[in-house]
Amino acid sequence: MFIYLNAILINRGILLNLINMSDNKTEIELKLALDSKITVIFKLINYIARKIEEENVNDAEINDLIIDLAQQWDIIDIIESKIPGWKKMSSFKQGATLIHVFRVFIALLNSPEYQNATLKQKFMLKWIILLHDLGKELVEITGGKTQRDDLHPFKSTAMAARILYSIGFPITENYHNIIKKWNSGGR
Repeated sequence: MFIYLNAILINRGILLNLINMSDNKTEIELKLALDSKITVIFKLINYIARKIEEENVNDAEINDLIIDLAQQWDIIDIIESKIPGWKKMSSFKQGATLIHVFRVFIALLNSPEYQNATLKQKFMLKWIILLHDLGKELVEITGGKTQRDDLHPFKSTAMAARILYSIGFPITENYHNIIKKWNSGGR
């Protein structure tokens, strides 16, 4: 599997084909079309998710694939250009947070809620997953020791809200209502 995926990632022509396999674009995606770097990442993660589903891949192989992908295509720098703070977050715990974010992204793609969402909701959900741990970092505690910042969910939410608004997502209660609907089993 790794040889096959590495060949695809190295071959820029095939990479461009992955980018062009897009469904109808939302207004926000069209706005970002001039700089499709983040869209490339979404397409690559979609591709990895499909490969994982098609082939019996173990957890260690998934983690290795994510790290290889990030290193081969400078994904960290690409995302950092759109999302300041991504590089710091992705290096947290030797890449464990990067792996976590990508695995959550893959889980999202396979969830029934995502599969039943509208195109605009899907695009929004991808961004939310990409940003959900942006504020995760180590903080110093007594005696020079460090620990994970327990406030990172709140910091990440504030950072994500600013970034989502800056790329064209409106401020609305609709996002809360979508999540609330999922949590209540559709009630």
